[in-house]
Amino acid sequence: MDKIVLALGYFDSVHLGHRTIINTVKTDAKSLGATPAVFTFAKSPSKILLGNGKSVYSLKERTDILNELGIDKIISVTPSVEFLNLSGEEFLLSVIKEYEIVEIVCGTDFRCGKGAAYSADDVKSFFEKRNVITKIIDLVKIKGNKVSSSLISSKIEEGNLEEANVMLGDYYRVKGTVFHGRARGRALGFRTANIISDNEKYSLKNGVYATYVKVKNATYKAVTNVGVRPTFNEFDVNLESFLIDFEGDLYNEEITVYFVKKIRDIIAFENKETLIEEIKRNIISARKIL
Repeated sequence: MDKIVLALGYFDSVHLGHRTIINTVKTDAKSLGATPAVFTFAKSPSKILLGNGKSVYSLKERTDILNELGIDKIISVTPSVEFLNLSGEEFLLSVIKEYEIVEIVCGTDFRCGKGAAYSADDVKSFFEKRNVITKIIDLVKIKGNKVSSSLISSKIEEGNLEEANVMLGDYYRVKGTVFHGRARGRALGFRTANIISDNEKYSLKNGVYATYVKVKNATYKAVTNVGVRPTFNEFDVNLESFLIDFEGDLYNEEITVYFVKKIRDIIAFENKETLIEEIKRNIISARKIL
């Protein structure tokens, strides 16, 4: 059984506070000859308990980020009502039973068990009785505000990517597989890649954004339209990216879109010609931003 140093949390957005915990886990795992590991939920616990929980990132996106940060072992649990109603002690026992844990790291605001009754101090007491090193990490604040997934999600819904990205410590991203759209972009002379964001994620505000798009091992500057296309009376929401200086076919490819800054709101144009001119202006704006 491998020894692990385990970070406890949901790590929904893998923000700056989470990254402080992860860095501690990596550093301590190296000194203890253990594997750095992170516990996370595959779905929002609120979704299971209340039926309306959203996430900043999907499990696949979170896994990508954690891997990029040097975490290879990710313990993901798909929560059930029964699991979320375990006592704090039962919750921790279920998490650790299959692993040799030499250290636990969590934030001061970590809570677990039914009704979130088990605090970080309770966690510390639980593990210290079992001779497991326990570290509780202070919260990270920016301009006096606690960096949190709830605050980040509100910025995403506002389309305020600049503030969200500062708290994330990275660009907000959406990952998906390119599908065949209505070929509107191609008809306008701007071939685009269409993906649909996970419907259990917080919705990014409709608009046009300066983005980067990663496909395979290459990254391109891009302009991404999020939402509807009122010029064509199309009101289904998706993400449509024009990759600058890219030529090729992306159908069925998995891509990741990184959002840097909002360029403009969604607006309806009188005709295709005025839309084409606006797209050209958006590309110029994106080049300047990126």
